Amino acid sequence: MIKQELLNSVKEDLEGRKVVSVRVGFGYTGVHLEGGAAGVSFSFRRQAGHYCELKSSAGELHKKEALELARLALNPRCVDAAVGMATINAALSENIGSGDDIGGDVMEYIEINPGEKWGMVGNFCPLVSRLEDEVDLYVFERELDEKYLYPDWAAPQYLPDMDVVVLSGTTVTNNTFDSLVSLCGQARAVVLLGPSTPLAPEIMKDEGVTLVGGTVVEEPEKAMRIVSQAGGTRGLLKASRKVNLDLQ
Repeated sequence: MIKQELLNSVKEDLEGRKVVSVRVGFGYTGVHLEGGAAGVSFSFRRQAGHYCELKSSAGELHKKEALELARLALNPRCVDAAVGMATINAALSENIGSGDDIGGDVMEYIEINPGEKWGMVGNFCPLVSRLEDEVDLYVFERELDEKYLYPDWAAPQYLPDMDVVVLSGTTVTNNTFDSLVSLCGQARAVVLLGPSTPLAPEIMKDEGVTLVGGTVVEEPEKAMRIVSQAGGTRGLLKASRKVNLDLQ
């Protein structure tokens, strides 16, 4: 299971480490660690349920040690899983030096061959607008709010025939990554994309991912404010930088 591998990879970095703050926002969940690192993960607010209180330990999470929070990634509840993955992502980001990545738009590093079949798990609207006239595009999403979307349960039917697959980093958080990436063996490129993406190049390469496009938070306090005030991907760019890791 990818989450267990990621957790194992950061255990030593998180052992005995304190947490500065935890923010569970509408768009993203953020965790700021002692030492300056911070990470985010998508908040599955529509899957969180309709309860008076989603987290009984609300107001106390920042008092827990970082490793304890990271272990929440294995919890099936989406609020816990997001907190855990944000903690893991914070630790992973510390291992990404300024010279380890290639900057800019991730699409600069993927060859677009007209007529190819592309599968996209997660509705990356800017990418859709760029690709829809170039390739045979299939976009799989849980919430079908656009006419061009396919339901997420249809992905196993189509992904094995794709030339390129783009997976949202949220697939790691919601436990769908393992099954989805196993369907991509015929693809010439498999991209894991978005702020939730774990920046773990060796682990992802072993899983068959060829390009990772994620985020390193550079201004933790600012990022936590953005998260707590319902900020999304564009908002986070004000406090972070895009990171692309070519794994081929």
